[in-house]
Amino acid sequence: MRVETFHTPGDAALRIRVPSGRVDIETVEGEETRVELSSDPAVEDAATIRARGSEVTVEIDEKRMFGFIRTSPDVKIHITCPVRAEVDVKSVSADVEVSGVVGPTEIKSVSGDVEVERVEGELAVKSVSGDVTVATVTGRTTLQTVSGDVHVDETGDSITAQTVSGDQSFDSVVKGTVTLKSVSGDMQVGIVPGSSLWIDAKSVSGDTTSDLPIGDAPPEGDGPLIELRATAMSGDIQITRAH
Repeated sequence: MRVETFHTPGDAALRIRVPSGRVDIETVEGEETRVELSSDPAVEDAATIRARGSEVTVEIDEKRMFGFIRTSPDVKIHITCPVRAEVDVKSVSADVEVSGVVGPTEIKSVSGDVEVERVEGELAVKSVSGDVTVATVTGRTTLQTVSGDVHVDETGDSITAQTVSGDQSFDSVVKGTVTLKSVSGDMQVGIVPGSSLWIDAKSVSGDTTSDLPIGDAPPEGDGPLIELRATAMSGDIQITRAH
């Protein structure tokens, strides 16, 4: 195992580029970022782990290792970093789990699953077949998958989500513009009590149901406004009350 520790005061940030395996990120109080990399010894030696100011980079370049690694290396990375650190992860098939409270976060993966606990700021996740699970996002949320499912417990701002066959579910939406698109995936949106709702939802061959009244009149009430636009070809659309 290769271990590197850096002093990262202020606005800490992580930049991770890894082909496969698993990436675990955990936030802790303090001004230190610790990287633990476990893989083939040749991969551990050749990996780039460095800090520039408060930004820590972890990068594994498969092309540079072609001479001595015949298959894609399996990599396990565990990082502890300051609370609200910015996170930027790009991978082919690594699973990514983020626990604790992070700042603005962007994750791109082809087939790896993504789990995130709490993002204070904006969240953007793009995947092909990996599932995306998020507990809480305070800022704008942008999610895109092909066959992966998307589930978010709580959102505090606008949402844009697009899938082909993956299901989408948002348990507790407070405000903002919610734009959901899918071909065959189902959609479920929970509206927080007290929020005003405007809906434009349609599915070509799927069912559209709502626990809240739907009409042509403008929404009433002084609560935060949610503008919901949901479009599907064959998926079902369900609008519920958040609990």
